[in-house]
Amino acid sequence: MISLTLFIRYLLERTSLDFDDMLEKALAKNIEFKPYKLVLVDEAQELSKLEWQVISKIARNTEELVLVGDDDQSIYGWKGSDA
Repeated sequence: MISLTLFIRYLLERTSLDFDDMLEKALAKNIEFKPYKLVLVDEAQELSKLEWQVISKIARNTEELVLVGDDDQSIYGWKGSDA
């Protein structure tokens, strides 16, 4: 099993990003999204706080936001999801 330290070193040596890094960089850029009529989020019970921040930013000027999820199917508590 790979340790977190080794994983971080691996990313840094290759100037690579993981998914959370990409989300953090997107939020830091303060991108303004055009208004959408509808934003649909499936498996909403699996979203981390960081992912919720991104969805909130994308849907800020949206006419309708639809979240689909089932807290009985939540399996990603370890990554920060909080159904």
